[in-house]
Amino acid sequence: MSRSSVLAAMASQGVTAAEFDYLDGVGSNVQTQLNAKLGSSNPTVTLGTNATFPAGHVVQVVNYQTGAMATGTTTMPHDNTIPQQSSPAEGTEFMTLAITPASATNKLLIQMIFSASHSVNDDFLAALFQDTTAGALSSTMVSRVSGAESTHGSFNHFMTAGTTSATTFKLRIGSPSAGTMTFNGVGGAARLGGSIASSITISEIQV
Repeated sequence: MSRSSVLAAMASQGVTAAEFDYLDGVGSNVQTQLNAKLGSSNPTVTLGTNATFPAGHVVQVVNYQTGAMATGTTTMPHDNTIPQQSSPAEGTEFMTLAITPASATNKLLIQMIFSASHSVNDDFLAALFQDTTAGALSSTMVSRVSGAESTHGSFNHFMTAGTTSATTFKLRIGSPSAGTMTFNGVGGAARLGGSIASSITISEIQV
């Protein structure tokens, strides 16, 4: 059968010559070849280094969650200065989480939630730090609680990634009053059998 006859027959079924020519060079069943490339279920597709996502797409999410109890006694001033992690350190570091951004221009949304108490009836503060930078990126104040009570706090920080190297974020908590800060517990003792869900979550967002 000639090519023109085949094309005429195909045209009667709505198949154009261009569509027919796509089959040129196919040596075996097309579906079988596709299955071999992708797998029959849960295929994994590897994107090229130049692949891009639409703005607002979540590129990756990393998370650290813990219910482990920990304590610290380093104070954190309740004044009009930026909390510090060095020279001298203020508060106690209770959680850390690292991320390696895919792009330096993407945004990072850092979300923190924590449960803590202090042995003295006073407010306490929490601050977010990055790598070895002395000053906090952001911070928050938590309402006054008595030594027999715990409370939870949460805050977010939104920033440009600024790097494609691994970078570590740290949460420090402290009170202006001398005493013992208990993370995920009260009075130096754990509560709820380690099920308290203090956490840091970092989402990288495409711009």
